[in-house]
Amino acid sequence: FGNAAPNLISSFHVIGTIFDKVYREGDVISPPAKCVQTTLVPSGGAAIVEMEMPIPGSFTLVDHSINRIDKGAVGMIKVKGQPRPDLYDSKEPPVYCPGCKVHQ
Repeated sequence: FGNAAPNLISSFHVIGTIFDKVYREGDVISPPAKCVQTTLVPSGGAAIVEMEMPIPGSFTLVDHSINRIDKGAVGMIKVKGQPRPDLYDSKEPPVYCPGCKVHQ
C-alpha cells in the first residue's frame, strides 16, 4: 500500500480482518509487526501487509480518515473460495445502500 499524498498520513485498514504481518515503511529487513488492525503510512511512504482471508467475500480497503472515500481512497479485495459456515453464515443476501461509494 502506497501513500502518494503530498502532505497527509494514511491510516490503512481492511474492514473485516487484521494484518498478520506489517512491514512498516516497506522495510523487509526488520521483523514485521504482528496482528495489526490499522497501520500508519507516511506521506510518500509505503507499507507491505500480509493477511489471511478465511472466508470468501468482498473486503473494503480504507484510509480511516473516512472522508477521503469521496476522493477515491477506497478499494476492494474480492476473495474466492469455499463458503465457511463454521466461521460466518448469513441467512440474508447482501444489500447495498443506494448511492454507496464503497460498493459501486
